[in-house]
Amino acid sequence: MTKESSFSCAQGMLYYMAVKIAIGQYCERIEIAGSVRRKQATCHDLDIVIIPKPDCMDRIKNLCLSHHPPALFGGADIPDPKWGEKLASFSWDGYVQVDLYFCDITTFPVIYLIRTGSKEHNIKLTTLAKSKGMLLAAEGYLYADRLKQRTIHVNSEADVLYALGLAYIEPEKREA
Repeated sequence: MTKESSFSCAQGMLYYMAVKIAIGQYCERIEIAGSVRRKQATCHDLDIVIIPKPDCMDRIKNLCLSHHPPALFGGADIPDPKWGEKLASFSWDGYVQVDLYFCDITTFPVIYLIRTGSKEHNIKLTTLAKSKGMLLAAEGYLYADRLKQRTIHVNSEADVLYALGLAYIEPEKREA
């Protein structure tokens, strides 16, 4: 697996199902995002948004990293895994780069929307929020003001879009 490796959306769904089977029991919610969710013809990594169950992060980490191949002869083509509070990046069996985004029930809708993308779509949404005096923040909140003093409670991506004055946009139509 190299930075340039790619796969079809259908292959991406198979990789996602493998990850979901491995860690799903330790998650309150697990969803595919990114280019696979947008059904792009070519994908380069898996973006997965999860709400871990309480006290299950160590299990999730151990299971995911057990699929990261060991560095063989320098392993130059496979980056070292990274694991943080909000994001983990690792290779799944050497075939696909997986980015796991950790959130809670409050931050899930915004993080899921943003991690589904596309980059251009996110720029349009953040610009629209700014034009309305709001802030769409990557940490998972929609603020009624840019000073982050008032949070707008949302339960879904549709709620976020509605708060911005938009109708729901299907993931496949979020390219620009």
